[in-house]
Amino acid sequence: MSKKILFALLLIFPLSIWGQSDCDQSVITCGNTSFSNLPVNGSGNVQELNPQNTCGSGEYNSIWIKVTIKTAGTLAFTITPANSSLVVDYDFFVFDGSNGCSALGNAIRCSTTNPNLAGLNYNTTGLNDTETEYFEGPGSDGNGYVQSIMTYPDEVYYIVVNRAIGNGNFSLDWEGTATFNDPPNITNTTNPNYLDLNLCQPDSSQGVDITQNSNLAIGSQTNITTQYFLTDGDALSNTNPILDPTHFIYTSNPQQLYIRLENSLSECSTFAPFILTVTNLNLPDLPDLELCDTNGTGLQQFNFTNYASLMSSNGANSVTFLDDINSSIPLPVLYTNANPYQEETIWVKVTNTATNCSVFKSFKIKIHPLPPVQSISLSQCDFELNPDGLTLYNLNHATTTLSNGNVDYSVSYYLNDSDANLGVNPLNFSYQSIQNPQLITAKITNTTTGCSSLSHVNLITSVNPTQSVSLMNCVDPTTGSSSFLFSDAGYETPGSVVTYFTSLQDALLESNPIINQPYTSTISNQLIYVRVENVLETCIGLHLIQLSNYEIPQATLLSSGILCKNLPSQPVYLTCQVQTAGNYTFQWNPGTSTTSTLAVFAPGNYTVTLTDTTTGCQNSATIEVFQSEIPQLTEIQIVDLIDANSITVIVDGIGDYWYSLDDSPLQNSPHFEPVIAGEHTIKVWDKNGCGMIFTPVSLLGIPNYFTPNLDGVHDHWQIKGIQSSASKVKEFLIFDRYGKVIFAVDPLKSGWDGTINNRPAPADDYWYVLQMNDGRVFKGHFSLKR
Repeated sequence: MSKKILFALLLIFPLSIWGQSDCDQSVITCGNTSFSNLPVNGSGNVQELNPQNTCGSGEYNSIWIKVTIKTAGTLAFTITPANSSLVVDYDFFVFDGSNGCSALGNAIRCSTTNPNLAGLNYNTTGLNDTETEYFEGPGSDGNGYVQSIMTYPDEVYYIVVNRAIGNGNFSLDWEGTATFNDPPNITNTTNPNYLDLNLCQPDSSQGVDITQNSNLAIGSQTNITTQYFLTDGDALSNTNPILDPTHFIYTSNPQQLYIRLENSLSECSTFAPFILTVTNLNLPDLPDLELCDTNGTGLQQFNFTNYASLMSSNGANSVTFLDDINSSIPLPVLYTNANPYQEETIWVKVTNTATNCSVFKSFKIKIHPLPPVQSISLSQCDFELNPDGLTLYNLNHATTTLSNGNVDYSVSYYLNDSDANLGVNPLNFSYQSIQNPQLITAKITNTTTGCSSLSHVNLITSVNPTQSVSLMNCVDPTTGSSSFLFSDAGYETPGSVVTYFTSLQDALLESNPIINQPYTSTISNQLIYVRVENVLETCIGLHLIQLSNYEIPQATLLSSGILCKNLPSQPVYLTCQVQTAGNYTFQWNPGTSTTSTLAVFAPGNYTVTLTDTTTGCQNSATIEVFQSEIPQLTEIQIVDLIDANSITVIVDGIGDYWYSLDDSPLQNSPHFEPVIAGEHTIKVWDKNGCGMIFTPVSLLGIPNYFTPNLDGVHDHWQIKGIQSSASKVKEFLIFDRYGKVIFAVDPLKSGWDGTINNRPAPADDYWYVLQMNDGRVFKGHFSLKR
């Protein structure tokens, strides 16, 4: 027997139906309930029909319906358009859904007959038991109906209803013998208020649990899941469920909500409304109660009176304290914890006397142990030549022991227990003692629990006199720093622990010790404070190390010159010039002089050692004394009787020399070129002042003409420079053009005067032959001009 879904109900949720235009969003058919006045609009997100499919039609305005068979029988239905006009054409397709939407294949039944083209007088369509065809259409083919389907339990079918032409909604009536899965039942639906919830809430900021009616709604049904919705439309379409119904924040009070039941196997669902009414008790949160273990048992009495008054809201609520949320045995307001040092949860049941609804609040109670105590001593040294036993203490050193390294413990110090209990007049951690010995109070507080205990610290000052040791280094004045090993001071002895500091306060407080050695001091004078303790960390002395950085004396060695080998009796004087005034001693090596000056007669390296008699710092300087000598002429090399005459001077000696020709500028080279023929003087100087030598030289040069007219210019013809080389001349003759000897030239005289037998020779060209003793022969001619 089929049932109808009311048209009014469907009108409320048109969007949920329009969303079923694709296979995977099919409308689930449950309980053989027929559909009435279903809208169709559009083909959905996926075009799942195409003209190549059976019955040759696409998807225009469609809805997908999923059918799951419960009992075997025929699947038959009639689709009735709301508009009976023959221009309204509804088609349908039936698919085997056993493999799901992704593998539908071709339709196993379908009809795409156009009632107007087929000449029908109705526009209904569907499946019935009388037809024999499985498929018909499109257009004029068919009568709108095809054969029903014999179905069996658990088979799945998808029906696509598609409005190809026209407009208007449609209805679908199930007419076969097969039955479908039933939807879940909301139990006890005869009582409209059956599912309503009347809940209490501690305060408006907390959500309420609206799932408390789930079991009432499900009853004995199985495989049922529940969801909650704000509107009936959401409940019908299964959209926008309340995400956390156990902590639901209501927006009105009372508020109508919806519970939806769905069978997880058949996917059939149903929903029902209910009213949520919340009583807000406006209860504050209760802070945990923690006590300190003042009696050492771990058990203390807690007073819940204030909490009871706070929860009662001036008598509007009754308040009960419980040790378990499910307990029915109340706890006394003055309650002693059950387990020492163990945290316990106390539940507070608050019941509104007007509505009789209850809520629970909870808080925790716990007993905290006090910090452990121990009495200790701190030792210190008094830094004085005549110590009085009163000195500076670093109380932080006691903190490490008293807290036992627990970072949750803080320690403060007081003159007495009274100040410590009141927390007034705390002492500075850098504390100047006022008597020796002195007992002070330490308050140890657990910063997590706030619990405190008192201990005592005995301050004991050693009164050993202070000693002082000096360490010094000689330093380069350009750096002014040097490194020291403090062990050189002699304070480090077997059985002692020695620590070094740069200030007295650091030494007293044992802070900022010098870690690395050697220690570099960058100032001229610095005090280092030495703390000496025994192996029990008892201070047995505070002493001093005086560090001094004295500058090494800086000296410059000056020399008066260079030794001359040719002047062995003339010394060079070396002088040590000191940059800074002071008292110094001098020691020369080689040499025995102890003054700042040394006379040196031999070349070599000389070193002076300079000692500052005030500081003992020494420095040395070395200078090299060089030797030179006057040059010794070895050879004069002359190239003459050519166009570019030259002179090269060869000398011997250990010096470095300059050379000059006549009065020309000094030069480093011993070579002169070109040099005109004639008489010259060569000079050679020692650059270091050891002397100069000179020697005359002559270069031969043959004149091209002469004019013997007694005017005093070129009146004789003679080879230039020959006088100096006369000893080298074997024979020097002049010939006329006929080869007759007309004059024998004397190299030591002025030459030919242009006469033959005391008579003037005619102007003409004449020839000469000069033979040298070394076998060389020079020939040429010259002109006599009148």
